[in-house]
Amino acid sequence: MEFAQKKLINSCNNFDFDIIKDTFYKDKMGRNNYRNSAVLLITGSIDINKNIPHIKLTDTTERLQQYIDSIEYAIKKYHSIQKIVFAENTNYLYNYTKLKELSKIYDKELEIISFQGNQTKTSIHGKGYGEIEIINYALKHSELINTSDIFIKLTGRIKVSNFDFVILSSYENNSFYYVSRANPPYIETIIYKIEKNLFINHFSEIGTEVSDKDGFYLEHAFLKKIESLKEHYNFGSFRVYRFLRGISGSTGNKYNSSLKSKIGNTLYSIFKRFDINNK
Repeated sequence: MEFAQKKLINSCNNFDFDIIKDTFYKDKMGRNNYRNSAVLLITGSIDINKNIPHIKLTDTTERLQQYIDSIEYAIKKYHSIQKIVFAENTNYLYNYTKLKELSKIYDKELEIISFQGNQTKTSIHGKGYGEIEIINYALKHSELINTSDIFIKLTGRIKVSNFDFVILSSYENNSFYYVSRANPPYIETIIYKIEKNLFINHFSEIGTEVSDKDGFYLEHAFLKKIESLKEHYNFGSFRVYRFLRGISGSTGNKYNSSLKSKIGNTLYSIFKRFDINNK
């Protein structure tokens, strides 16, 4: 029975993408012919303010290593994108030369952006404010993001084991996982794809709406904003559910969904139940 369930997950993740998959792995170094025009933006905060609410993982050395691991994983495993930007808001000094050299081996471009964010406001509003601050800064200063109209945002210490299939399964330029079964419902902000100008014009200020202490998180602010915009812009989701590896900075727990949860979420993705238009 368990074998059949695992087989279902694997077949669902290959749903409608067998032909595309054949174009991926052409090179022994992991390089490929297909390139997604979107830039991958990995956000991070290495040396964080311990006063930020709802942060369990505060050790700087541990956080740094997790970011390094995730960037390396993206370089080696994410075949559908070529340009990667890592932006972090604690102005932490680190020599990223080895990662940049690795990116060249894998025929990718890696850009590092580090600056000092507003720790006072992040402490007041919560980590969601800091995340929006990072994205805004990257959109203004990144040379790689400047070359694209769309970016894919990924939380820094997270690895997405089926990243390529997730990105290829997106059916709108603005794709999100809408979690309707939660109470209250929310938009997942671990990974999403969005048009750069849409973010600049409508999402760049929502960090100030976040109040972690009051239970109004960035995920709720995203839902509120998207609901106000969906009559004027095209929003969609992904036909493949993302499988995560890593540790949540908020809880300190590993991302480790049960087999039952993976099956349910995979079916939800296939039938567009994570699409906000299917409320």
